Amino acid sequence: MLLSLFSVSFSATTYYYSHSYEFYKNDLSGLTITQYQDTAENLQIPSELIDITVNVIGPSAFAKRSDLVSVLMPDTIKTIGSFAFANCPNLSDVKFSSELSLSVTGAFQGCTSLQKADMSMTKITELAAQSFYSCSSLKSVMLPSTCKAIKKYAFANCQQLESVFVPSSVTTIEDNAFKGSTAVTITGYFGSYAEEYANANNIPFKGISAYEIGDVNMDGKIDITDATLIQKIVVNLVKPSAEQSYLADFNNDGEITVVDATDIQKYIVHLN
Repeated sequence: MLLSLFSVSFSATTYYYSHSYEFYKNDLSGLTITQYQDTAENLQIPSELIDITVNVIGPSAFAKRSDLVSVLMPDTIKTIGSFAFANCPNLSDVKFSSELSLSVTGAFQGCTSLQKADMSMTKITELAAQSFYSCSSLKSVMLPSTCKAIKKYAFANCQQLESVFVPSSVTTIEDNAFKGSTAVTITGYFGSYAEEYANANNIPFKGISAYEIGDVNMDGKIDITDATLIQKIVVNLVKPSAEQSYLADFNNDGEITVVDATDIQKYIVHLN
């Protein structure tokens, strides 16, 4: 069994060992975990070791561990190193740190049991190359509003991937980001780069509008002019944009008909 704390120096770096973790003091006024020397199905990474904040998970620190089923990161974690959790075949659930701003190449590559990745509360500015490469059970991903780029092969070879929310902040999606992930639908805001990318690459797009359903003319309110516009759409006097079509389906039945116009009129006079 490991002692509660001891250290070993290699070159200019001193490695410490405590509570089954190997780590060193980094340049970010905290600790970088480099290895975990125990087994745990449900791992809760500590926020402190030797009274110093743990803020970095080092490269390959938890890679190729068949014991891991879930990981809970403390909100002190700011960086996940390359391939940190790669090829953990039974890892199915990850709670990300809200302070996470950098995740490096292939952090979760080959985690074949991982089903969802909710990164919406993180602060990452780009999704690194191969982040979820060959995560064959992955179904849904949520990216945060801080994210500006999705790098190559980030979601490649994810055969069961159904939905990725791409915020309007994303202005770059590199080649092959979704290579081999043929079931995916990109969800994002109408008029965003996400919609442009999806259309250019023949990927289904599910639009989100900043306007309330029923506000077909997008003037910030629902009134009789919206009902009139729907009537014009129905008789082909007006060709709606994709966003207007979404907003015009007031009763959410998948069609734009006079019923939607009637329901808006009832809504205006508070009959429904």
